[in-house]
Amino acid sequence: DPGRMSAGSKRWTVSFWFRADDLEDQSLITIVEKPDTNRNGIQFDIADGKLRLRHVCRWNHSVIEFESREPIAADRWYHVAMTSDSRMQGVAYRAYLNGSPAPMQLTKPTTNDSAGGGANAPLVIGDGPYHRAFRGDMTDVRFYERDLSADDVAALALPAAVSQIGAKDDAKRTAAERHLLRQ
Repeated sequence: DPGRMSAGSKRWTVSFWFRADDLEDQSLITIVEKPDTNRNGIQFDIADGKLRLRHVCRWNHSVIEFESREPIAADRWYHVAMTSDSRMQGVAYRAYLNGSPAPMQLTKPTTNDSAGGGANAPLVIGDGPYHRAFRGDMTDVRFYERDLSADDVAALALPAAVSQIGAKDDAKRTAAERHLLRQ
């Protein structure tokens, strides 16, 4: 249940593939209460050509926001994963891009109260109340009620099908491919 994930005090992971037609500001995934409330929830979007994650527990009082250090490119597929170990602190979040840890910059560290709210926020994929609708393709959107390991995320980011990986000689498989087959 993505709404329970955004309510805080839970471990979670969001994972998805996307390709943007352009890099104008746009919403990717939104699990946020209406703008006339405290805006509790989680947002993934593109802002100023970079990926951004926002976890809000009370707007302007408890917001944690990360932005990718490097811009992304239009018309290129990316696998994104973000995990949280349930603490509303910068160290609680891990970001991955294409299966590898992604350098993120903490841009809003105002976390002066505990995580809460957002449990009834609607899940919206490809749109949201703060940016225009996403233009591009998105697939394999997944929500987990646990923070996945780096090996788990690397396996999710593999573009090959399990049958293709299984047909490879074991010596030619990557560590992520071997991890995926052990699951």
